Amino acid sequence: MENAELEWLLCIAADNLPEEAKQAGKRTFRSLMIDGESVEFSDGFTELHNLSYEQILNGKGFPLSETRKAIQLVHDIRNADIK
Repeated sequence: MENAELEWLLCIAADNLPEEAKQAGKRTFRSLMIDGESVEFSDGFTELHNLSYEQILNGKGFPLSETRKAIQLVHDIRNADIK
């Protein structure tokens, strides 16, 4: 992500949802803007954590080598020198 420009907003206030999401009765909104094109991916996340935990409890979780990569990425983003 050396050349990526990243702006993000994490908010739990329903007032910040886009109007179309509010009118559709959505409680969450997730989107990415990639090369000027908006990609919305709000649907399908409701049970994601539960399914992931079920897989972990069934011995089908993510290996430590993969988990470390995700943790490292989050660490790098949090500690990036953003100007």
